[in-house]
Amino acid sequence: MSETPLETLLSLTRQWSAQLQWHRELGMAELPRDGAFAVTAEASPEDALAARPSDGAPEPVSASNPPALAAAVSAREAPALEAFEARPLDATAFSIAAPVADDAAAAAPAETPRAEALSDARAGVVAPVLTPAPEVAPSAPADPVEAPPTSHEAPVATVTAPQREGAREPSVIHLSPVMRSLFASVATPAVPAVPEAPLVGPARVAALKVLQNQVSGCTRCGLAEGRKNTVFSRGDSGARLMFVGEGPGECEDLQGVAFVGAAGQLLDRVITGMGLDPARDVYLANVVKCRLFSNRNPEPDEMRACGGFLEAQIATIGPEVIVCLGRVAANYLLKNSEEMGRMRGQWRAYRGIAVMPTWHPSYVLREKETPGSPARRELWEDMKLVLGKLGLAVPPPRQRA
Repeated sequence: MSETPLETLLSLTRQWSAQLQWHRELGMAELPRDGAFAVTAEASPEDALAARPSDGAPEPVSASNPPALAAAVSAREAPALEAFEARPLDATAFSIAAPVADDAAAAAPAETPRAEALSDARAGVVAPVLTPAPEVAPSAPADPVEAPPTSHEAPVATVTAPQREGAREPSVIHLSPVMRSLFASVATPAVPAVPEAPLVGPARVAALKVLQNQVSGCTRCGLAEGRKNTVFSRGDSGARLMFVGEGPGECEDLQGVAFVGAAGQLLDRVITGMGLDPARDVYLANVVKCRLFSNRNPEPDEMRACGGFLEAQIATIGPEVIVCLGRVAANYLLKNSEEMGRMRGQWRAYRGIAVMPTWHPSYVLREKETPGSPARRELWEDMKLVLGKLGLAVPPPRQRA
């Protein structure tokens, strides 16, 4: 018997011993705690190799002499090892099993493969052999259950624990909004299919109404817990120009209408200065449809949960130009992480639609207190580029009274 297979066998034996010990600690196996594998734990591969005497004189075998004890165990394992050397080494295809030592155990066959492994462990013999998987009898067919009626409402996110034989009734775990966002694809219905081409007339109005109804009942993320109203949009769905912000604030949450606070009022003045009607010539929406408290930016998981509604809005309306108000909206639609200072004033594209990133009106209001801030002027310059893209003339400056 060569030295390499012996070293390999002892290494595998030590690994199997540690694994069964771990299973025993987890309650997966009832192994004896009397040190059945103490031999492999005490005798290292170097001791086992050194246990072969060079002068032929046998050494006493005792627990205090690990090399001699390992050699005795090796001699006991020789028949199994010869069979082991004849087949390819694949540790994942073997399990612990071996002939039992005493006649009483041999006369009473083990009831299960697990009992065989336990008997072999008590016998102190470890030999790798192939163990076929037990056959499982097919279970009786379950009684037919009537399918529940189809519903368009978002179901409550629940997780049912697996049930074992003789176990109690399955427990139901109610998930928090944060956890529901992780199971969004299961807990809530998918966003309606996006049309391949923009819709017109009554079909467009009906499609947007379906989207709005789904938004009103959406619980895809934790923003749903603090809202008073969902905020879907404002303006004309047949407009050529669409403005997209990041999310509604307090005023929008109270009224359920987009851009009605201080930032929205400034935006209306900008739109009027462009010679357009805020109610008939533009369409306004946000990436997320629920209020963002403390004026914070939406989190990535919140935008992933809600952004599909915005994308469906854009596909249904098919505007000629989209103005992204602020970095968050621009990063989401353009799938980048650039700063607004580098993006504004430069044309980008979203699925074939021209996109102009510019400052959010709320940023312009904050910068109003900063002497010499160019934010308001740059916003107006970007809107003049938008008018040019739409083929509209820039209105002359209004005369102040």
